[in-house]
Amino acid sequence: MSNDLKEKKGYKVLSESETKILIKRLSKKTFDYRKVITTEKDWWTMANFCIEFDEDYNRSICGRLRRALLSISETSLPRVLLEEAVIKTFFAEKQQEQSAWQLWDRGMRQSLNYKLNRITDNMRTFFSWSEELRTYRQAGPTESDTVKTLRETFNIDSIFCGYCTSSNSESPLETGLLGVVEASTREDAYLQLSMFVYPLIGQIPDNQSIQTRWCGFISSDQKMDAFIYYNGKLIEERQERIENQKNRISVFNSRIKVNDMIIDTARNNLLANISVHDNGKKQ
Repeated sequence: MSNDLKEKKGYKVLSESETKILIKRLSKKTFDYRKVITTEKDWWTMANFCIEFDEDYNRSICGRLRRALLSISETSLPRVLLEEAVIKTFFAEKQQEQSAWQLWDRGMRQSLNYKLNRITDNMRTFFSWSEELRTYRQAGPTESDTVKTLRETFNIDSIFCGYCTSSNSESPLETGLLGVVEASTREDAYLQLSMFVYPLIGQIPDNQSIQTRWCGFISSDQKMDAFIYYNGKLIEERQERIENQKNRISVFNSRIKVNDMIIDTARNNLLANISVHDNGKKQ
């Protein structure tokens, strides 16, 4: 694969030629990604294909991170259905004759469905729970994982975020992002956050609900973009909180000022009434 599919490692939009190469390979029942992927670039090309063409995975964590990083590079994301890409690769001439594939003869329809099923099966083998793109149910890779993947062979790390999930009136720490780290496992990410992030924030109460959230796999080429994206989100979120709190402080100060005026008015009225009362007694 590496001779055909070039460019830098990481999330990207595949070219038409890259897409056609993968469609032709994945449409075969004998396809085995472990025998085809030989470099980290190959792994990312396969990952991009799966994220782009699988509806469920495109909405997942890696899908969101991919869209975010591509938006940073101002890359447009064309919306192409797998069905359309397969037809364009294998049945372009037939489509010119009859654009609606549902009206093709039975043999052509069966051929199309077979290829779609093989491609879908091979994609899901690649990103199934026990394989390359497993999402770890938001937890991220752990030390206890026993399946050796090509991702681990190529030392592809992940982005993790420390996150406060709940707050209380006695804690100065509010919900939201706390920090961003790159790590190979969730345990390593928690260790980094505990050593280099949380101590700088201050004492985090024991009853505070803190999570180490897995945000997606990342390549060394795009690590800085990921840090810029998530730290930018963190800063924007916290600045918005500060502005809201300043507005609340302004409201509280205004209320304090009004209450002081009410108290002063009451005192003045009281003194005035006492003076009138005393003068009346003297007369």
